[in-house]
Amino acid sequence: MACTETLRPDRQECLMAINIGVQGTRQSDGLIPEELKRWFVQSVRKLEAVADAREDWHLGSNNKCLDLLMVHLSIYPFIVNRTRVRSEVVIPPLEFIVAGKVIDLTPAPKSSAVDSTFYPKKHQWLPTDFDVSLDGKVKAKSYINNLNPIEHKDKYLTLE
Repeated sequence: MACTETLRPDRQECLMAINIGVQGTRQSDGLIPEELKRWFVQSVRKLEAVADAREDWHLGSNNKCLDLLMVHLSIYPFIVNRTRVRSEVVIPPLEFIVAGKVIDLTPAPKSSAVDSTFYPKKHQWLPTDFDVSLDGKVKAKSYINNLNPIEHKDKYLTLE
Protein backbone atom coordinates (compact mmCIF):
# COMPACT_ATOMS: atom_id res chain seq x y z
CA MET A 1 0.00 0.00 0.00
CA ALA A 2 1.48 3.36 -0.98
CA CYS A 3 1.83 6.22 1.50
CA THR A 4 -0.15 9.36 0.93
CA GLU A 5 0.97 12.88 1.73
CA THR A 6 0.96 13.42 5.49
CA LEU A 7 -1.49 15.95 6.91
CA ARG A 8 1.01 17.07 9.57
CA PRO A 9 4.60 17.64 8.42
CA ASP A 10 5.90 17.17 12.01
CA ARG A 11 4.76 13.52 11.97
CA GLN A 12 7.10 10.92 10.51
CA GLU A 13 4.61 8.16 9.76
CA CYS A 14 2.58 7.94 6.60
CA LEU A 15 -1.18 8.18 6.54
CA MET A 16 -2.53 5.11 4.81
CA ALA A 17 -5.76 5.29 2.84
CA ILE A 18 -8.50 3.16 4.35
CA ASN A 19 -10.54 1.45 1.67
CA ILE A 20 -13.97 1.83 3.29
CA GLY A 21 -15.70 3.87 0.64
CA VAL A 22 -15.30 7.22 2.38
CA GLN A 23 -13.21 9.51 0.24
CA GLY A 24 -10.37 11.22 2.11
CA THR A 25 -10.42 8.89 5.13
CA ARG A 26 -6.92 8.27 6.43
CA GLN A 27 -5.31 6.13 9.12
CA SER A 28 -2.46 7.15 11.39
CA ASP A 29 -0.86 5.71 14.50
CA GLY A 30 0.36 9.10 15.70
CA LEU A 31 -2.20 11.70 14.67
CA ILE A 32 -4.06 11.86 18.01
CA PRO A 33 -2.10 13.61 20.78
CA GLU A 34 -1.13 11.29 23.68
CA GLU A 35 -3.01 13.43 26.24
CA LEU A 36 -6.26 13.15 24.26
CA LYS A 37 -5.71 9.41 23.79
CA ARG A 38 -5.22 8.91 27.56
CA TRP A 39 -8.34 10.95 28.35
CA PHE A 40 -10.40 9.01 25.82
CA VAL A 41 -9.24 5.64 27.23
CA GLN A 42 -10.15 6.79 30.76
CA SER A 43 -13.54 7.99 29.55
CA VAL A 44 -14.31 4.68 27.85
CA ARG A 45 -13.28 2.81 31.02
CA LYS A 46 -16.22 4.50 32.75
CA LEU A 47 -18.51 3.03 30.09
CA GLU A 48 -16.87 -0.38 30.57
CA ALA A 49 -17.42 -0.30 34.34
CA VAL A 50 -20.35 -2.68 34.59
CA ALA A 51 -20.92 -5.59 36.95
CA ASP A 52 -19.33 -8.84 35.74
CA ALA A 53 -22.79 -10.36 35.34
CA ARG A 54 -23.74 -7.59 32.88
CA GLU A 55 -20.61 -7.83 30.73
CA ASP A 56 -21.51 -8.54 27.12
CA TRP A 57 -18.54 -10.00 25.27
CA HIS A 58 -18.77 -9.87 21.49
CA LEU A 59 -19.46 -13.33 20.07
CA GLY A 60 -16.35 -15.02 18.75
CA SER A 61 -13.93 -12.56 20.42
CA ASN A 62 -12.71 -14.92 23.19
CA ASN A 63 -13.63 -12.29 25.79
CA LYS A 64 -11.37 -9.72 24.13
CA CYS A 65 -14.04 -7.39 22.74
CA LEU A 66 -16.50 -6.04 25.32
CA ASP A 67 -19.69 -4.63 23.80
CA LEU A 68 -20.52 -1.47 25.72
CA LEU A 69 -24.11 -1.93 26.84
CA MET A 70 -24.76 1.79 27.01
CA VAL A 71 -23.74 2.62 23.46
CA HIS A 72 -23.89 -0.66 21.55
CA LEU A 73 -25.95 0.09 18.48
CA SER A 74 -27.49 -3.35 18.18
CA ILE A 75 -28.76 -3.29 21.76
CA TYR A 76 -30.50 0.09 21.49
CA PRO A 77 -31.52 0.52 17.83
CA PHE A 78 -34.23 2.63 16.30
CA ILE A 79 -37.45 0.58 16.51
CA VAL A 80 -40.30 1.33 14.11
CA ASN A 81 -43.49 2.43 15.89
CA ARG A 82 -41.67 2.70 19.21
CA THR A 83 -38.69 5.07 18.99
CA ARG A 84 -39.46 8.77 19.30
CA VAL A 85 -38.48 10.76 16.22
CA ARG A 86 -38.72 14.28 14.93
CA SER A 87 -39.01 15.60 11.40
CA GLU A 88 -36.18 14.96 9.00
CA VAL A 89 -34.36 18.01 10.33
CA VAL A 90 -31.20 17.29 12.34
CA ILE A 91 -31.75 18.13 16.01
CA PRO A 92 -29.02 19.35 18.38
CA PRO A 93 -28.29 16.79 21.15
CA LEU A 94 -29.75 18.75 24.07
CA GLU A 95 -33.03 19.28 22.22
CA PHE A 96 -33.19 15.67 21.05
CA ILE A 97 -33.46 14.09 24.51
CA VAL A 98 -36.79 15.76 25.31
CA ALA A 99 -38.39 16.04 21.89
CA GLY A 100 -40.10 13.95 19.29
CA LYS A 101 -43.03 11.60 19.03
CA VAL A 102 -43.65 8.02 17.98
CA ILE A 103 -44.67 7.82 14.33
CA ASP A 104 -46.89 5.14 12.82
CA LEU A 105 -45.03 4.40 9.60
CA THR A 106 -41.46 4.08 8.46
CA PRO A 107 -40.73 6.79 5.89
CA ALA A 108 -39.57 5.45 2.54
CA PRO A 109 -35.91 6.14 1.75
CA LYS A 110 -35.53 9.31 -0.31
CA SER A 111 -32.49 8.14 -2.23
CA SER A 112 -33.12 5.92 -5.21
CA ALA A 113 -29.61 4.57 -4.55
CA VAL A 114 -30.95 2.74 -1.48
CA ASP A 115 -32.06 -0.77 -2.39
CA SER A 116 -35.31 -1.44 -0.52
CA THR A 117 -34.01 -4.94 0.24
CA PHE A 118 -31.51 -3.35 2.61
CA TYR A 119 -33.87 -0.79 4.11
CA PRO A 120 -34.77 -1.88 7.65
CA LYS A 121 -38.39 -2.79 8.23
CA LYS A 122 -38.20 -2.93 12.04
CA HIS A 123 -34.79 -1.87 13.45
CA GLN A 124 -31.92 0.36 12.40
CA TRP A 125 -28.80 1.84 13.93
CA LEU A 126 -28.79 5.53 14.78
CA PRO A 127 -25.71 7.16 13.26
CA THR A 128 -24.59 10.58 14.41
CA ASP A 129 -23.80 13.29 11.88
CA PHE A 130 -20.90 15.64 12.58
CA ASP A 131 -20.14 19.01 11.02
CA VAL A 132 -16.48 19.58 10.20
CA SER A 133 -15.68 23.21 9.45
CA LEU A 134 -13.02 24.32 6.98
CA ASP A 135 -10.71 25.11 9.91
CA GLY A 136 -11.10 21.54 11.22
CA LYS A 137 -13.50 22.17 14.12
CA VAL A 138 -15.97 19.33 14.72
CA LYS A 139 -19.48 19.54 16.21
CA ALA A 140 -22.02 16.77 16.74
CA LYS A 141 -25.14 17.70 14.81
CA SER A 142 -27.34 15.23 16.63
CA TYR A 143 -27.66 12.87 19.58
CA ILE A 144 -24.95 10.20 19.98
CA ASN A 145 -26.58 6.81 20.47
CA ASN A 146 -27.36 6.37 24.19
CA LEU A 147 -24.92 9.06 25.35
CA ASN A 148 -27.07 11.56 27.20
CA PRO A 149 -25.57 14.97 26.30
CA ILE A 150 -25.90 16.18 29.90
CA GLU A 151 -24.54 13.11 31.72
CA HIS A 152 -21.82 12.56 29.12
CA LYS A 153 -21.01 16.14 28.17
CA ASP A 154 -17.30 15.37 28.56
CA LYS A 155 -17.52 12.67 25.90
CA TYR A 156 -19.30 14.99 23.47
CA LEU A 157 -16.59 17.61 24.04
CA THR A 158 -13.86 15.04 23.43
CA LEU A 159 -15.43 13.75 20.24
CA GLU A 160 -15.92 17.31 19.08
